[in-house]
Amino acid sequence: MMVREEISTALAKWTMSLQKVLARAAEKSLSVCISNYIICASCKQSS
Repeated sequence: MMVREEISTALAKWTMSLQKVLARAAEKSLSVCISNYIICASCKQSS
């Protein structure tokens, strides 16, 4: 019984950390995407 609880706790912690990592990666890629879009839009306007 205890082993199962330990596994589920470890799995829950791992899932939480994975979600945090994915959220950070998504934020980074989103900000890069937005900045690239802004640069691209300003380039199109100037030409």
